[in-house]
Amino acid sequence: LHKYRFFLLSCGGSMGAEPINLCMLQLMKQYISRHPEILHIHASGSLEYEATKKLFTEEGLDQVPNIQLKEYIYDMPLQMAAADLVINRAGSITLSELALMKKPCILIPSPYVTNNHQYKNARLLSDKGAAVLIEEKDLNAEALAKTLDDLFSHREKLQKLSSNIAHTAVPDANDRIYDALMELLQKKK
Repeated sequence: LHKYRFFLLSCGGSMGAEPINLCMLQLMKQYISRHPEILHIHASGSLEYEATKKLFTEEGLDQVPNIQLKEYIYDMPLQMAAADLVINRAGSITLSELALMKKPCILIPSPYVTNNHQYKNARLLSDKGAAVLIEEKDLNAEALAKTLDDLFSHREKLQKLSSNIAHTAVPDANDRIYDALMELLQKKK
């Protein structure tokens, strides 16, 4: 890890997301492969792994030393902590983890969830300057490469994202939930 200037971690969820996987492969081919100072680890998800791995190998990306494709990241807290930037979906647990770790992120909310809540989550953060929001319908390797180039060329922008997302963290969430449950139990008695 020490030989890389930046560590980019990306995934589309534990099951996988074909649009994200295809975009990441294009990003790897068009941008990351030309930037050996960036380590990019992408998790394709279990349902998408075989198809993504086939395309990854066909494109020769398995021969590029600064690019790794994994089915699943089993030590996500460690990898996320080490990453300079995370590209991910915008589920509430993921966002809680990113906020607590003060992690700069690009969020690609799933358009397939109830009440479009991932978009609402991501929009809330992007409006506060705490994340970069890219809707799946707008996702493409060229735009993503421009965003990465901008962020990696201007460390202060990464630091600002980090600082802003840290302000959204709720470090005592467990205590708050426990207190609320205890209060409900007391009311039932």
